[in-house]
Amino acid sequence: MVSCKYKYQSEFLKGTTCKANCGKNSQYCFIHTTELEPKQKVSHKEFHKFIKQHDGILEGAIFEELDIRDLIFNVSVKIVYNGNFRKADISDSNWAYVKIYCTDFSNAVLKGWNLEGGLIKDCIFKEAILEEAYLKKVIIYNVDFSGLNLKGINLDGAMLKNVKFDNCILDEAILDDIVAMNVSFKGASLKGATLEGASLNRADLSGADLSDADLSEANLYKALLFKTKINSNTNFTDAEVKTADFRDVFLEAVLDVVDTPELEL
Repeated sequence: MVSCKYKYQSEFLKGTTCKANCGKNSQYCFIHTTELEPKQKVSHKEFHKFIKQHDGILEGAIFEELDIRDLIFNVSVKIVYNGNFRKADISDSNWAYVKIYCTDFSNAVLKGWNLEGGLIKDCIFKEAILEEAYLKKVIIYNVDFSGLNLKGINLDGAMLKNVKFDNCILDEAILDDIVAMNVSFKGASLKGATLEGASLNRADLSGADLSDADLSEANLYKALLFKTKINSNTNFTDAEVKTADFRDVFLEAVLDVVDTPELEL
């Protein structure tokens, strides 16, 4: 599991181990305490029974390789801390408003995952699948999504700090009104994405593909768009681009779309 510097008040895991004596330091080793083999479905009733006993805090839970599709997580869960969801199938599961800390989602399937209004901090998503995930107004700190397929993801109104989307597929993603602080999109594909009203202060979009993207009213203060690709459908209407770095940008008849005096090429 993820090494985490955060610790919560809950003490119910102190000294506990998996009931099947698998060596995992977790009262919530769902592979064994629910007598499930990997890839089988977790019982909704059994799951919520466990969580309600501990004030909605799911600490140290092990769901590795388990099927928790369609699970309405937020019925009982408030906080997920130091969890293991590696290779789990979490497709279409509802985690709205859940706060997640120091949890490993490596190789997990999170297609259609709903975390609206939630929080993700210091988590691992290596080789995870997050297509069409619904993360509207989520807060994300210290997460590296580099290289992932995030096509169609909804991050409308999200707050992002110290986040990497390098070489991601973000085609048709919804990034309207995001607030990005120390965020990198280097080499990412943002074809057809909407970033209307996005705050991209000092964001690194070098080498990204913004073909057909909508950045109207976006704030690109000192953003880096070095060798970024834009075309005639890239929309910079009313965007703040005066201080953005457009050196060596790849243009395709874009001059009729943007306000050329604003672009310092």
